[in-house]
Amino acid sequence: GDPHLAQVALQKDLADFSARESAQKSVQRYCVGLTRDGRLRKCPASTDCVSSFPGEAPNKAMAPFVYKPTGTRQAIDRLMSMIRSHAEYDVKEFSDQKNYYVHFVVKDGQREIEDVEVLVLPESSGVAAFRDVARNNSPTSAWCVQKGCINGNQVQRS
Repeated sequence: GDPHLAQVALQKDLADFSARESAQKSVQRYCVGLTRDGRLRKCPASTDCVSSFPGEAPNKAMAPFVYKPTGTRQAIDRLMSMIRSHAEYDVKEFSDQKNYYVHFVVKDGQREIEDVEVLVLPESSGVAAFRDVARNNSPTSAWCVQKGCINGNQVQRS
């Protein structure tokens, strides 16, 4: 064959490999799943993440979901129904041991772009904690729009 065509094909293969490797490196690695004591993990410092679990930094903290007066079973049924109704949500793990735990990913086409974990706490608390971690860092979108919001972007805080 033509050595020029072989060289062009090799350059294209190298460029494709480099692009895939670069995309792979831009994806953040972090742990999902509950800790040994049954809690959600803290938000990784280097990722776009928000969580309602106590102890988060103020710029990563959000209020938990409140499900009272609905019972725990009804709350988890509603959550699972909502997840199943969105084609871009894909459940990765579900557990009903001790508390209800759901881990699902949000997809953009074939790419998984964020991990969402929900821990429905005991019935007496009436709350469900969550953690939402972006797989790729991007400009932080607003989680609230009121003036002075610590979770919005700089323009929304002023």
